[in-house]
Formats: sequence, C-alpha cells, structure tokens
Amino acid sequence: MVNFRNATHTRATTPQLRVSGAQVLWVLMMIEFVMLAALVVALASIVFPERSSLQRGADVAFVRDAIAARAAGAVADPVIEIAPGLQTSASSLRGFALDGTVYYYYYERQAGYDPLSRGVVSEAEIDVLLREEVGTDALVIYRLQTD
Repeated sequence: MVNFRNATHTRATTPQLRVSGAQVLWVLMMIEFVMLAALVVALASIVFPERSSLQRGADVAFVRDAIAARAAGAVADPVIEIAPGLQTSASSLRGFALDGTVYYYYYERQAGYDPLSRGVVSEAEIDVLLREEVGTDALVIYRLQTD
C-alpha cells in the first residue's frame, strides 16, 4: 500500500474574522454615546430655546399700544419725582410688565430716564424691538436680554 499526499488537492481555507468581546463592547459603547449626545442636544434645544426678539407685528403693536395708552392717560401711570422739580412717568423710569416681560421705552431727542438712557445698561445688553417715527421724535422700545 502506498501512502502519499496529493499536493494539488489541498483544501482552500477562508480567512476568519476574529472579533474579541472587548472590541464589540467598545463599538456598542460608542453607538450608545452618540445616541446619548443626540438626546442631550435635542433636550437642550427644548429646555433652552433660542432667544429671539419680538418680530411678529402683532406682538410689537401690542407693546406699542400699551405705551400709547400710558402716554394718553388711558392706563394709570403714576408720576415719579426723580430730582427736585424733575418728574417722569413710572413706566418711563422702571418700564412696565406685559405677560411676564418688562419692556422699556424712550423717545429719541427727548430726555429719557430708562436704564439705557441713564447708562445703567449698554446697547449690547438689550434687544431693540421697535424704532418708530412718532411726529418729530422716534419711539424706541426694548427689553433687557436674559441669559
């Protein structure tokens, strides 16, 4: 009996991909991290919405009408003495609240006692909502930025 191997009939082996348990764990952790980061970004955009000034015409008109009502005396706006002989309306000095937001205003080319006119805040700290010509002056309505 003759025993010999035929070299031409060797079995072809396919390379096997060896993945360890640690590699699978790292890949799963990275996928979980990406999903968690996306969830945090989505929740942050809901909880901390982008600050925007009033740009819808109806909202600005509502604030402007409230100022006009105070100026016309239709809404009680007590007069405050700032200095001896110097008086102004309370809303001109302290602003007024509508729907939980405090709005300030002043008329350009007139003495103003609002925080911006007095230099208590800078222009970088306010959101200007409206600048509208009223007669010879311009009405400027703004609110303080909230961070």
